[in-house]
Amino acid sequence: MSKIRNNITYYANGCIAIVEAAATGEFDAGFGWAAFHHLEPGRIEVIELPKEQQVLRGTGVGMLSFAKNIEPARKFMDFLTTPESRAFYQEFGWVVEDD
Repeated sequence: MSKIRNNITYYANGCIAIVEAAATGEFDAGFGWAAFHHLEPGRIEVIELPKEQQVLRGTGVGMLSFAKNIEPARKFMDFLTTPESRAFYQEFGWVVEDD
C-alpha cells in the first residue's frame, strides 16, 4: 500500500472536487466512480477497472432528528426504492443490485 500512497500528489475534498481537478489538469490520473463521466462529459475520460478490482458502495438515506418537513422527506426516501429511481441511478452509471 505504501507504494501507492507514496505516489499520491493530490487530495480532493469530495467527488466534485476530484472531477473538477481532473477536468482542469491538476493531476494526470485518479481514482473515483465510473459515474463521474456524467459530471464532466468531454472534459474527463473514465477508464473502468476490471470487475474484480472495482469497489461498490451503497447510497444511505435517513431522516434527521431535527427534520421539519417529515412527510416530503419520507416520500423522497420511499421514492429512492422505486423502479423509476433505480432506472435513474443506472442511467447515470451507478450499479443497481437486487437485495
